[in-house]
Amino acid sequence: MNRLRPTPFILFIMLGVILWGGIHAWGAVYSGWSYWRGLKALVIGTCVVLFLGFWSVMLAIRKRRLSTPLAKVIPGDSAGARPSDAVASGVASDE
Repeated sequence: MNRLRPTPFILFIMLGVILWGGIHAWGAVYSGWSYWRGLKALVIGTCVVLFLGFWSVMLAIRKRRLSTPLAKVIPGDSAGARPSDAVASGVASDE
């Protein structure tokens, strides 16, 4: 299985969330005698869209992180050390 592609299961869950939000929005419109029925449905729809958008962004970030190889750092190898490591550890410089 390719770890970089969303599985059909995740897409199925996203479609389920859309359906769930649609049912709640429909219920908000057709229940009660409030003047704010349309606004309630709009708030529910907006929350569903924002949630799915955030989830999609997180999946895209995960895909990007998994696609970039990690640099291997050998313990004790000074080539992998950052310049700030010597300062943080208190090692004196050659000045």
